[in-house]
This record gives sequence, C-alpha cells and structure tokens, in this order.
Amino acid sequence: MRTVARRGCAAGFVLLAAVGIVVADDFGVVYDESAQQSVAAATLLYVFGEDDALLAHRDRTYGVAFEVPLLLAQLALGLEDSRHELLVRHGLTHMFFLLGGLCCAVLVRRLTGSGVLAASALLLFVLHPRVYAHSFVNTKDVPFLAMFMAALLLIHRAFAKDSRGAFALCGIGVGVLAGIRSPAVALVVAVCAVRLLDLIGADRARRHHVLGTSALFAAASLATLYAVWPYLWADPVARLVESLQRMVRHPEPVITLFKGGFYTGQDIPRDYLPVWITIATPPAVLLLGAVGVVATAGRCLTGPAQLLRNTGLRFEALVLAAFLLPAAHVVLSGTHLYNGWRQMYFLYAPLVVLAAFGLRTLATAGGRVWRRTASGLALSGVGATMLAMALIHPLPFVYFNYFVDRATPGHLRTLYDMDYYEMSFASALAHLLARLPAGPVHVHMKFAEMNWSLLPAEDRARVFVLSETAMRHADYYITNHRRHIRSGRPLPAYAPSIHDIKVYNNTVASVLAVNLARVEAHIAAPFEAAHRHTLAQAPMARAEADVHWQGRALTFLMKNCTPADTWWRFTVNVYPREVERLPNHRRAFGFEDLGLDFGERGVLVHGDCMVRTVLPPYPIERIEVGQFAPIANKHNERLGRTVWLQRLALE
Repeated sequence: MRTVARRGCAAGFVLLAAVGIVVADDFGVVYDESAQQSVAAATLLYVFGEDDALLAHRDRTYGVAFEVPLLLAQLALGLEDSRHELLVRHGLTHMFFLLGGLCCAVLVRRLTGSGVLAASALLLFVLHPRVYAHSFVNTKDVPFLAMFMAALLLIHRAFAKDSRGAFALCGIGVGVLAGIRSPAVALVVAVCAVRLLDLIGADRARRHHVLGTSALFAAASLATLYAVWPYLWADPVARLVESLQRMVRHPEPVITLFKGGFYTGQDIPRDYLPVWITIATPPAVLLLGAVGVVATAGRCLTGPAQLLRNTGLRFEALVLAAFLLPAAHVVLSGTHLYNGWRQMYFLYAPLVVLAAFGLRTLATAGGRVWRRTASGLALSGVGATMLAMALIHPLPFVYFNYFVDRATPGHLRTLYDMDYYEMSFASALAHLLARLPAGPVHVHMKFAEMNWSLLPAEDRARVFVLSETAMRHADYYITNHRRHIRSGRPLPAYAPSIHDIKVYNNTVASVLAVNLARVEAHIAAPFEAAHRHTLAQAPMARAEADVHWQGRALTFLMKNCTPADTWWRFTVNVYPREVERLPNHRRAFGFEDLGLDFGERGVLVHGDCMVRTVLPPYPIERIEVGQFAPIANKHNERLGRTVWLQRLALE
C-alpha cells in the first residue's frame, strides 16, 4: 500500500509538472520581476567585488536565497532570447513550488500514515487558483511558501530522528527560508524553544544531547542565512534588523481596495488578512482546515502532557501555531499588507496540513458514512477547484470563492483589488495581436512593459511599446483599471474599449483605442461628437491644453497635437466643502487627487488630443488644475516640469 501511495504521488507530481510546462506562458510577466532580477544582479556584482550598488538598492532588504540561484541558472543556460529566459525563469519557479507540494505530501504521509491523505494534501496544496498562478511569476512569496513547507518537513524529520545530522540539515533549511524572507528567523527561536522542552526530566547525557543539537540547529540556521544573503556580510545584526523592520512596516504607501474602501498598506483594517484568506481560498480547504484547527486544538487541550515530550501531537501543535500565531500577529500588530494576502501565502503551508488533519478527523469519526462523507468532501473540493481554474483560465489569479457576490455585474471590482499584479496583460496582448495579424502594433502598457519580452520573436518585431519607442504615439492602451486606486474611487476609462477581459462578470483588464482612426466608425462616433461639442464651447482656462467645464466633467483639449504631446499629464486636485467626503487615505491631505494622463484617459481625434475626468458628486469648494510636461533628456529618461497651475473656485 505504501508503494502504491508513493507511486501515486510521484505520478501526480509528474502530471502536474507536465501541465505546468504547457501553461507556463499563459500568465504574463508581473512588475516585480524586473525588480527581483535587479537585486539578484546587484548581489552578484557585490559578491564578486565589481560594484557596491547593492548597498543602496531599493530592494536590498529582500532576501535573495532563491533569486540568485534562479539568475545563475538563467546565466548558465546562456539563453539569448528574452522569451526563453522568462519561460525558464517561470518554469523553475513553478517546479520549486511543486517540490513544496511534494514535501507537503511526504509530511502528511509521515504524520498520518495514510497515502490517500498524502495525495489529497498534494492536490490541495497545488490547486489553489491564486497561488498556482503566482507560482510561475512570483519569486518572493511563492518560493517562501514552498520552502516553508520544506522547512516543516525538515523540522518533523529532525525531531523524529533526534540526531545531530538531522538537526543540522533542518538548520540549513530554515536558514535558506530566512534567506528568502527575513521574518523566518522567528522559526529558529520557535524550534529551539520546542526542542528545549526535552530538557524536562532528562538525565545528564540527554541534556547534553538536547543542548548540543539545539545549538547545532541554531548555528546552522544563522550560518546558512549569513552565507546566502550577501547584504548581511558587512553588518549582519543591523541589516537583519533593518530587513525585519521593512517587512513589518513596509514604507511604500501602496493603496489597496478592501470591502469597497481604499486604504494604504499602513492603515488596513484588522480583519484584512482573515477576510482575504476567507474569500480567496477554495472552500474545501477552509472547511477541512477549520476542522483540523478545532481537532488539533482539542487534542492538545486533552493531552497537554504529550506536548512536553517529543511526540507527534507536539509537532501537530507546532503546525497549528505556525498558522495561528503569524496570522494573529498581523491582526494585532497592524503589520503593513497590500495586494491581497500574497505576502502571507506561507500560511497556506500549515493550513493544508491542518486540512489533512481535518480530513483524517472526519474519516475516523466513526462508521462508513463518515468515511464516505470525508472522501466525498475531498474529491468534490478538488474537483470544484479544478473546474473553477479551468473556467477562468488564464486568470486564476483573480479567483474568489462563493463567500462574495460574484454574480452581480461589475460589483466585485468595486469591493476588492482584482489584477493588482498586472498578469492579465499577456491575455490582452494576445487579443490585440489576433485583432491585428499583420503590421506594426503601437501599444502603451504602464508598469507592464516586460510582457513584450515574453512574446515570440516574430511578434516582438512588430509590437512597439510606448516606453521603448521614445516619443512614439501609441494607438492602443492596455490597462487593468487600477487608476482608481490612486484617487480612491472608481474612474472609468474615457478611451473606448475594443476588448474587455472579464471574470465573474467583472472587467479585469481592457484594450483601449487611443487613436480613434484605428477603430470602427460606430466606436469612434460618440467621441467625435464629444469633440465637436467641446470645440463649440469657449474654454474656462487656456494653456498648452484648453480646459473646458462640462457638467461635472473637466475636458483638456490640445489642438493639432503631436505624438510627443500625448506624454502630457494633468493634475486635478479637488477640495470638498467637507473633508469627511474624501477617501480615508486622502483626508490628511485635504484634497482628492484626480491626476490623469493621456494614455488611459484620452483619445486622439481628428488631430486633437482630448482627455477628461469626471468630478466627484459631493459639493466642491475649489479645484486646482495643472499641466505637467514630460521631457526626455539625452539618455531618454523621462523628466518633467509643471508649466501651468490655476485655482478655480466653484459655486
């Protein structure tokens, strides 16, 4: 039976790896990838003494224990095509994730003695829609999740074998984990604390063994952390503290949408993490995990004496603590989070193990009915998740379960961030290329230009991204509609959409036509009418672009504009009569920032550039409008200057 279970897990792993190879290029490139590669490259230059730019790098406090080997693998293969480089990078990241799933299966097999539970745990671990999509492109959070699972397996092995070699290997694993994300150093303290429980009632020889293995584990952990993280070499204590502070109090004021309100990562509500886990995790895992939490806590309360000895129950208690304590710390301490719960994906490792405990509890509750219920729940849960992933492919990164309203059109996107990582841009590019099977394609993709690098060579030759074709006018704009994040309220794009990517009746991303000469007449007609209406009115202010007031909308119109003029940006600061009407993250400033640029919000119509924004519905005291001209220097770096600013009092 054990051999059958092992063969089943191995076959499942091979099948999952094959599927991963097939779908690897469906998920695009996220904006963090260039930053991760940059800090890895800076680290290598620092190691070889060629450059110390790492010491001032923006992301120097992020561990590189996974990122540097990934970059070395790319360099070792000698790949010259950007698509091949990215596919190798995504493939290796995904394989590391699958290895984490295999570690999960092995751990559950050792804890429960059941091959069926081990196979179930493997599937539950891998088939989380959001995590699965991230497993290709997210080289921070998902490798940390996979390595966290591997660390749990090594910790169990160390306590089970109770040998110096096992604890040394465990220390190396935990050190690598901390080298990916520094908060994992807390696991060093936790393991040592649990290990020292074995001193209770021990004789002298036993005490020496316990203390020796504890010291060996701690030394191996810290030495490995030091070795795999060159940024620590000059001043390990101070720089580790710096990294821990940044992880807990991330300084970047990222704005996130949560339950219909807008927050920075610094002021998220206490229920942010619990709600995200609840609405973005497959229900079967939540249900089985809840049963596992209750069952494990109950066993710990009824057999506390076993927690003082090196028993299986004590390790189960450690798994329970690995899930509950970090989550409780985030809730109680106000740790800065944003972009859903991706920074806390590592909690999914102990949650899946607890779900396996829950499945075991249901299966052994008594009688054939309970066993069938447990089996049915596991099979239906895995099946439902696989079906959900298939239906929304290639967009599983915006998966939501039935705990939120997914049926009302457009409702979900007003409550929670959807494609915050810009993974949908690959699908949008694919549609645009299918729409334009020949000839050049000029497109603008803010913060997602690397998706161009993933295209086949023949497509890259005809796709021109605005940021890479200095001052070239883009005919199309790809957006995930996150402009509302900056202002704290939904701002529909003004340019016409020629294709919307939707999930659960909610638009995730769109391909917008900036140049109306490139779209069908019936699409351009409403904007041409608005253009004629604007020209017929006298502007309320004149500058490089005239400002027109039309109802609750401000329209900026630049006549006879050139491609260079489409780089203009406009500021619109709205001062309400009651500050309480502002989004909570804007109240300290006293105004609402509706800043916009031509790209997403404007159109080129009959040689004129036209862009507009709709003002909020609340009473307004005054607005400030300005025009900001981007200028490229000799290095083609975008600079800028404000050329006009005027205050307008409103009745």
